[in-house]
Amino acid sequence: MLPVGPSNGLENAPYLQHMTGCGVTVLFESGEHPTAFVYYVTGAIDMEAHAYGVGRLHEVRLHGLRPETRYRYVVETRDARGRRTRSAERSFQTAVEPGTPFCFAVVGDTQDRPWVWERIAENLFDE
Repeated sequence: MLPVGPSNGLENAPYLQHMTGCGVTVLFESGEHPTAFVYYVTGAIDMEAHAYGVGRLHEVRLHGLRPETRYRYVVETRDARGRRTRSAERSFQTAVEPGTPFCFAVVGDTQDRPWVWERIAENLFDE
């Protein structure tokens, strides 16, 4: 079960980098909360990863994931007094196994025009 609580205090929503079949890096920016956690789950299996450090940018690598599997996750930061800040629940799917067909798109900066991204996303999902 992913933790629930107030969803505030993160400077930017979490984003993902370096997705593979067995791992992904979760990045997010917070205030000055030095401890960062990522809680993630697939099915009924709960997992947790954390990173320590002082600063605003947090980078947490999730290892040991299964290819072609959907995961849900929440990021959390804690300050020295134990106050917590959590993101909204998000999800991702790990990369496919070699030989499995897949589709992807590259989108440039839409210059603060969300309707452009919406049209692109609709067309991609229709395919």
